[in-house]
Amino acid sequence: KCGVSIPYKISPSTDCSSVK
Repeated sequence: KCGVSIPYKISPSTDCSSVK
């Protein structure tokens, strides 16, 4: 989802480009 933290990612950031 866009705008939420990404636990399965290295950095818990809102990666909108990664979660297209």
